[in-house]
Amino acid sequence: KSTKKQLKTQFDRAAEDILKDVQTQLHKEECPILVAGETSSGKSTFLNLLLGEDILPVAHMSSTSTICEVKYGETKQAVVHLRRSRIKILGQKIVTIPLDGTEEHQTELKSYMHLEGASRDALPPAEKIEIFWPLPLLKGGIVIVDSPGVGESETMDKG
Repeated sequence: KSTKKQLKTQFDRAAEDILKDVQTQLHKEECPILVAGETSSGKSTFLNLLLGEDILPVAHMSSTSTICEVKYGETKQAVVHLRRSRIKILGQKIVTIPLDGTEEHQTELKSYMHLEGASRDALPPAEKIEIFWPLPLLKGGIVIVDSPGVGESETMDKG
């Protein structure tokens, strides 16, 4: 059996289509690396160690309710991409938070990342948060994605 026929049989797609998809992926500027695992398994703790500072909230229970993308940037900051419902309330699509180590900014960032108590089954206010950090590892387009834990809530598992 030819390689093309084996690919067609295994993936139910023509080899040319598979190669086009691979080529498209190779030309993308970003290379995401997903950090996934059970709720409270230490994903955010691991990323804080990698960043060299406690940027992402950490808790014994779940601490991340929003997808966070850690990217290279000269300026340490978080760019919060709000959900439509929040845009209507605040009148803006994004919120930029300087990551200067102050408790005020850490608390503000955490308010967009983490849901607590009764609101845990609601969607968080942000669709995603981009964290820009001057980490040489991230310079080539590597994006480290911190995700909510598996089994975080039924709403987030669906969303």
